[in-house]
Amino acid sequence: MFKDFGRRLQRDLKKIVDARVLANNARTGGEITSQPVEVNVVSHPVQKFAVWFGGSVLSSTPEFFASCRTKEEYEECGASICRKTRLKYGMRLYQEVRELSQIAEDNRQLYWFKNKLTKQNKHAKELEESLGILRQSMKMQHAQNKEEEFSSFIEFQEKEMKTFREEREKKMAEMNKRYFENMLDLEREFDVFGAVHDQERLNDADDADD
Repeated sequence: MFKDFGRRLQRDLKKIVDARVLANNARTGGEITSQPVEVNVVSHPVQKFAVWFGGSVLSSTPEFFASCRTKEEYEECGASICRKTRLKYGMRLYQEVRELSQIAEDNRQLYWFKNKLTKQNKHAKELEESLGILRQSMKMQHAQNKEEEFSSFIEFQEKEMKTFREEREKKMAEMNKRYFENMLDLEREFDVFGAVHDQERLNDADDADD
């Protein structure tokens, strides 16, 4: 729109940026040195037609016809009718509709988060109940294992006692057997000794008679 406006704007911005860089270096006492900042202002070749492009975009929307004024309305009301354009109210209505849409979207997200939170709480509760059941099951299993271990210990002790009694009875039987055998041997020896003694007495008696 203005001749060499982009070049002049870039030159002025470059001066301001360089001055700020030098002031920052002086403030830090040279301990921190800022790097030069490149300034580049881009000018579009058709930017001088941007207003007309904006108008063409506006005229292609349905709201444009709702905000237009006819020649008859202008001649009847004068220039003040242009300051009461329906486009202003249309934009306000559009803004209100957007705000309502945003509120509806926020409510929808809030409802989604509430459902998600409810599901997470339900899942946490189910998990806690499952953990409680698992703990109870582990306690019962532990008690059962202790009972089984105690039963196994009692059974082992009973087996040991049974084996001990059997071995003791076996030894007692062997000792009784040896005792009776010794008694029988003694009785036999006593009988033999008695018989020999009786025979000797008889022999002595016969010798005395002779």
